[in-house]
Amino acid sequence: MIKRILGTQFAGVASAAFLIGGFSLLGKVVGLARNSIFADKFGASAIMDIYYSAFLVPDFIYNLFVLGFLSAVFIPLFAHYFHENKEEAWHFANATLNVLFVGLAVVSVALFFLMPFILPFLISGLPEHIKLEAISVSRIMLLSPIFLGLSSIFGSIAQNFKKYVYFSLAPIFYNFGIIFGALVFAPRFGVYGLALGVILGALLHFSIQLYGAISIGFKYQAIFNFNHAGVLKMARLSMARFFSIAASQINFIILISLASFLGVGSITIFNFANDVQFLPIGLIGLSYAVAVFPKLSEMAAKKEEESFIYEFSEAFRQILFFVIPLGAFIFLLREEIVYLIYGGGFDAKESHMIAAVLGFFAISIFAQSGMPILNRAFYALQNTWIPFVTDFFSFLITIISGIIFVRVIDSHGIFYDFIVKIISGDNLSGVAVVGLPMAFSLGALFNFFITLYFLKKKVKELDIKDLFRGGLKLFIASFIMVAVIYLVRRLFLFYGGESAGVLITAIYILMFSILGAAIYLSALYFLKAKEYIFFKKTSRDIVGKILTFRTLGKELPESLE
Repeated sequence: MIKRILGTQFAGVASAAFLIGGFSLLGKVVGLARNSIFADKFGASAIMDIYYSAFLVPDFIYNLFVLGFLSAVFIPLFAHYFHENKEEAWHFANATLNVLFVGLAVVSVALFFLMPFILPFLISGLPEHIKLEAISVSRIMLLSPIFLGLSSIFGSIAQNFKKYVYFSLAPIFYNFGIIFGALVFAPRFGVYGLALGVILGALLHFSIQLYGAISIGFKYQAIFNFNHAGVLKMARLSMARFFSIAASQINFIILISLASFLGVGSITIFNFANDVQFLPIGLIGLSYAVAVFPKLSEMAAKKEEESFIYEFSEAFRQILFFVIPLGAFIFLLREEIVYLIYGGGFDAKESHMIAAVLGFFAISIFAQSGMPILNRAFYALQNTWIPFVTDFFSFLITIISGIIFVRVIDSHGIFYDFIVKIISGDNLSGVAVVGLPMAFSLGALFNFFITLYFLKKKVKELDIKDLFRGGLKLFIASFIMVAVIYLVRRLFLFYGGESAGVLITAIYILMFSILGAAIYLSALYFLKAKEYIFFKKTSRDIVGKILTFRTLGKELPESLE
């Protein structure tokens, strides 16, 4: 039974997105449990600043060399080879695997020795003893991009066959490893135990996807062909994606670097808020983008423009259908959400600051969620340069505005007083960290709209006016939802947080979630939004898929269940 479920093929975009989203939700819950453990054991402390600082270089390697090369072109190229010659497809996969391993190993060894020169520069605002600890921890973490990089090859193979369960389980296993490190290794080895947990998580991530690839038909071959036509083509097509990822990663690193000057704990506050705001982005935006990408690639290759536009438009609408109200909901209930997730791990000041940072992140959640599918639409069309250009200008806007916002807030003027009022504090140190998500959101909004504009220029038949009309209805319905929830809170004084306790806060959030969903769907019904109609159809498809699973289980012999 378990083996069949793991190997189930999901041909439909909606059902695939539902599966990926469901596992993504589970993964995010595990990730939040991880953060809750961090908050309870360490709070916004120097240890967590060391931990997050140590991630900067390994994460940069992974995102640059793995996401930069693999996410854009491996799946379309593997699909092309598999259609033409299955044996050559596996040859290409093994060549890519071995080239990636050699590349990651060489880069990791080089950075091991260069770490004392690189990392202190990136976190120059932190005290010297934190920098020294972060260097040692980061060196241990350099093993993780090697395991995660190889794992991504196996995950991409599974995606090509529309078998998403292995791919979806991997992040959950990764977080289990980190939690194990926090609970078992950290009490004995301190922050180094957290690093060992990261390595364990990366190894588990690798193992589940390797098992999935083998079950599909992968067999390892020691092919070290750096001149393989597919590898060279992948490298050539990925150059723009490589630079785009570089700009995005440097963007994030600079924001962290700015946070290092705003007091101990600022890096942790920024990262904890970022983890919460990424929930709907990963759960919905990435899930739909991953699910629809193979279809977009196939239709682009066959030059079926009408089908390409249909699949993109419907997936894009569904992403906005979910994330626009979620962003508004997170903004409105940011204090309660932070308290529910992190509990008493932070003091009142730290909780208020995380909530304030989360609020400014929430403004651009819909834009951030829309970017994965917009970029993949270009990748399917084998155009990686336009996403690079838009990412680059978004990067410039984020960094320039980030420096300006931080300085303006830190000058203790009117803007400072406004932020302090939001945070509910008095003469807070490090309050300027709020300027970082403000800048991030500004850059994300620019990136979203300019990329959508260029996609219209590329795919001329795309009805962007209809997409905007649909988006406007979603915003109107979300505004109505927020207004009603706000009035109910004010009239009946429904406020959660530390004074109410975790249970009451959870009940309030659940109650407002149900109320908000009912108002939102009702508003869309009266507005006659296409997204609402498609949501009903998708819901029926998902229920049908669940019933199929149940039927499958009943048909299996008892010995297999």
